[in-house]
Amino acid sequence: MKNHLNCDIIRDLIPLDSEGLCSEEAAKAVREHIEQCESCRLLRENLPDVPSPDAGNVPVPDEGKAFRKVRRKMKRSRLGTILLSIALAAVVLPVGYLTAGQVMKIQEVQSFSTVWQSIEVRQMVKALTEGDMETYQKMMTWMDMTEINSMEVQITDMYTLHEQDVKNIGETYAAAYGDAKVKNIDVESQHVGLYSMEDNTSIDTQVVIRYEDGRQLSLEVVRDVDGLFSVYVLQQSEHPKADAFEYAVNYADYHEPVPYGWFEMLLETKGEPANEKRLNFMMKGVLDRFDDAYDAQVEEAVTAFYKKGYEVDNCIMELCYDEEREQLYQDFILTAHDAQGSAVMQTRLYQTYLGMIPPTAEMVTVHTDGCTEALAEDVAKIFG
Repeated sequence: MKNHLNCDIIRDLIPLDSEGLCSEEAAKAVREHIEQCESCRLLRENLPDVPSPDAGNVPVPDEGKAFRKVRRKMKRSRLGTILLSIALAAVVLPVGYLTAGQVMKIQEVQSFSTVWQSIEVRQMVKALTEGDMETYQKMMTWMDMTEINSMEVQITDMYTLHEQDVKNIGETYAAAYGDAKVKNIDVESQHVGLYSMEDNTSIDTQVVIRYEDGRQLSLEVVRDVDGLFSVYVLQQSEHPKADAFEYAVNYADYHEPVPYGWFEMLLETKGEPANEKRLNFMMKGVLDRFDDAYDAQVEEAVTAFYKKGYEVDNCIMELCYDEEREQLYQDFILTAHDAQGSAVMQTRLYQTYLGMIPPTAEMVTVHTDGCTEALAEDVAKIFG
């Protein structure tokens, strides 16, 4: 290349020359030109030289390694996406399922309410098995106490009666299961009813406690309107002291015998054994009235009473509360007559979770209205 190139061309080549990108001939032409041209020389001097890379020393990248590195990054990216998707699914799917159950409230689908009740019930049952009756009492319903008071049975200190119930439950459980170690506790809650859209749909919780000695205790737990729980014994393995625990649990939830019971049936059948008596009660305990031996004694007394020709006009039982003894009792009034007149017998039948306590002679009063002395004496002995 000759050195008669004009300044415009040289100025285009100067940046390339400073970066070492010109051919040897072009670079020589630039040098020769700036020796003679002051303006081009100043332009070249203002541009620093950039060393030309030595092509022989530039490392050639390993394409295999590069692709493997890219693949590893892509795998890690895909793995992160998969793990994130799994984590989101683990949260979204259960939440969606429980939300649907909360709306539909059907037996087959769990909801937030059933899950929460299972957690609470497990805590309550665990407290029972560990003898923590303070926690158990805090979770046990007060509704029966409230209903008793609503029937004008004035209990000045409902807490005392409630505390007695909890104490009886704790003591009878310890007697029946205190020597057994709990193996596991299964708790399952479900909405009661086939379908309901009401917010206050009842939730029923089934509990099965299994013990290492092979015994088993099944409970039913229902949340009452006060937000606390009613507990019922469904089934339990045979044990000499198991019945007492069942009586204590059931009595705590229902303190009053059903209006129509075994003794009333006995009077109506004129002393014939009331074989169906247990079918007429919702649960064991006080609703069985008396133990079997005393049942037989009363049946015999009623039979003898009718054989003498007496007639029973009516019998009335009313639930009351003895503040001095801090105990519930049935105020029992029986009216009977013979050919000459009538007699009214009144007594108190105190009740505990084991049943009613037979009255003593001092607890029985008889008022007569023209009847024979025999009727007055016999009606006073109708409870033995």
